[in-house]
Amino acid sequence: MKTFIFLVILVCIFSSCERGDRLLNSRPAGVISEKHMVDVLVDIHLAESALRVANIQKTMPGDSTYQRSLFLEVFDKQRITPDEFQKSLSYYSAQISKLDEIYTEVIARLTQMESELRGSETEIKADTTKSGKPRINKVPVQDEQKPV
Repeated sequence: MKTFIFLVILVCIFSSCERGDRLLNSRPAGVISEKHMVDVLVDIHLAESALRVANIQKTMPGDSTYQRSLFLEVFDKQRITPDEFQKSLSYYSAQISKLDEIYTEVIARLTQMESELRGSETEIKADTTKSGKPRINKVPVQDEQKPV
């Protein structure tokens, strides 16, 4: 009888731990997925870059209204609201390891886009460190000789 009670208690403990882990790792309502967050952040960084280039070239007004309109276009494209983005950003900011994974992917995508725009001057090579975290290396691609 004691063995039976011990086994029941042991099963309850293990099953509650499993549910607790799922609750701790689940996203709250209104928080977008990590994959979708990567897409949104890539578009936001591209919009910010376009603003910087436009301000340098003095082709666009430097006011925050234009910036807000660009960000709203990104949110419309990604089918999210500014509140969902803010809530997601706050959530992932509190989950540093997840935010690190998200930004590793964002940087990899932006670097790949830059490489494609530059005519594949560099090849992006994803690697992992000893700790298992992704590391991005730029490896020069053998190119034809450019005239001097």
